[in-house]
Amino acid sequence: MFGDTRYSIVKNPSGCVLCIGSEPLAKPGGQNKSKGFAGFFVSSRPRRFHMTVIDQLVEDFELLDTWENRFNYIMELGEKLPLISEEEKTEENLVRGCTSKSWVKGGFTDGTFDFVADSEALIGRGMLSLARMIYTGKTAEEILDIDMLDFANRTGLMEHLTPTRQKGLHALIKRIRDLATQQLAGP
Repeated sequence: MFGDTRYSIVKNPSGCVLCIGSEPLAKPGGQNKSKGFAGFFVSSRPRRFHMTVIDQLVEDFELLDTWENRFNYIMELGEKLPLISEEEKTEENLVRGCTSKSWVKGGFTDGTFDFVADSEALIGRGMLSLARMIYTGKTAEEILDIDMLDFANRTGLMEHLTPTRQKGLHALIKRIRDLATQQLAGP
């Protein structure tokens, strides 16, 4: 097994499978090609190492055959989100514009971004988890170059979100970009 903390890539006889997290999903030679368990899913297609996180997410998201499965997957991701503490659920960390209250507390360590978050809604937590997968480990400059809406548009997610959830996604992206801008501006 090799990879970083967000993705582990496990080689099996049928190619490579992507695991979101650190557990292998299928036994070697397993036939599960569309879904895994506990917020994970499997692709039996060989992985291309030059793909961006968004490219990988788009490819894997498309393996889920219905929007019900896709939203269930997003909500399962939300169950695994590193949560912000109750003390950190402050006005400063509030993501303004979300349907349900959501909070993001982020920062840069050794020049790369990470954050903890929470939302009162499970779908909101799932969207926060997707954002964490896309933005964690990136520099402030990279964050400003990344467009999470690319994922939402390429997968069709944007057109399946209610207008208020679309507004919340825009607010989440703005919050993360604001943290990156603050980092570039310095203390």
